[in-house]
Amino acid sequence: MEKHFWFECSVGIDQRQDDGTTKSVTQKYLVDALSFTEAEERIIEEMKPFTCGGIDVSAVKKVNITELFENTADTADTWFRLKCVSIEVDEKTGEDKEKPFVVMVQSSCCYNSIQDFEEKMKESMMDYRIVEVKETKILDVYK
Repeated sequence: MEKHFWFECSVGIDQRQDDGTTKSVTQKYLVDALSFTEAEERIIEEMKPFTCGGIDVSAVKKVNITELFENTADTADTWFRLKCVSIEVDEKTGEDKEKPFVVMVQSSCCYNSIQDFEEKMKESMMDYRIVEVKETKILDVYK
């Protein structure tokens, strides 16, 4: 599995509205980058075509995401954060040991995000359980 370093970027841009006026909006994106600086540079470049004015990167924070599950369906327009735990047996004690991990799933609703994740996990031998599902404000992901 390829190693990614994910950064959540909050970006303020000026968007032209249908009536010709300009409106300032703040949006969130996930960017795959090696550093905070690279993440900021990449998101500025990605946002240039979508603004009619300035670009203000108000926040860049590193987020720990194990895997991204993209969905190409037209209705899958929301990103969900699934907090999970893998369940492994400790060889010394014989007891179950839980290790947390986070995945992002692109889907149409909370219920479908769980189904989509579980469908992908059928390919895995890992024992896991989903602890939390949360809808995010992420609009897009830039690998």
